[in-house]
Amino acid sequence: MHDPLPESAALRHEAPVLRRAEQLLRELTGVASARIVGEAPDRIREIHILTDHQVEPKQTVRNVESALLAQLGIKIDHRKVSVAQVRSPEDVTAARIIGFGAGERRYLFAGYEFERKLAHRVQCRVTLRLDDEEFVGSAEGADIERGRMMVAAQAALNALEMGEERQ
Repeated sequence: MHDPLPESAALRHEAPVLRRAEQLLRELTGVASARIVGEAPDRIREIHILTDHQVEPKQTVRNVESALLAQLGIKIDHRKVSVAQVRSPEDVTAARIIGFGAGERRYLFAGYEFERKLAHRVQCRVTLRLDDEEFVGSAEGADIERGRMMVAAQAALNALEMGEERQ
C-alpha cells in the first residue's frame, strides 16, 4: 500500500508543488532528470531519478528523501524511489569504438605478447584486426600483477586509438 503524506506537509500535490519537487531533485549532485508521479491528492506513487556515476544509487535515494523532507516537508518511503544510471561519456565513447550495436566497426582481438624489459619492467603489445588491417598498440609498466593488467589494458586502448585515427 501507499503511505499518505503527513498532514503537516499541507500539500495537495498540485502541479506547481510537483514541479518544485522535481526541480529540487534535479539540483542534487549527479541527478540528470527527475520525475514524480502522484497518485492521489495526498500521495506520491513513484519517483524516478536518472543519474550519472557521481553518486551511488543508494546514496541518491537518501539524498532524495532528505531533500524533499528538508525543503518541502514531504516524507517519502525509500521504496518509491527508482534510480537509473546513465553511462559515463567515456563508456559511450568506448562502446562506439569497440562496436556495440548494429552497423558499428568491430575490432577483433588477434593476440598479445609480453616482453620483460629492464629490472621489474614489462612491455605488452596487443594486436587488433579490423577487416584486413591490423593495429598494434604497446605500453610499458611495472612487472607486477596489477601493473601487467594495466599495461595490457593500455596497449589495447592504444591499438584501438590507432585504428580509429586511420578511419
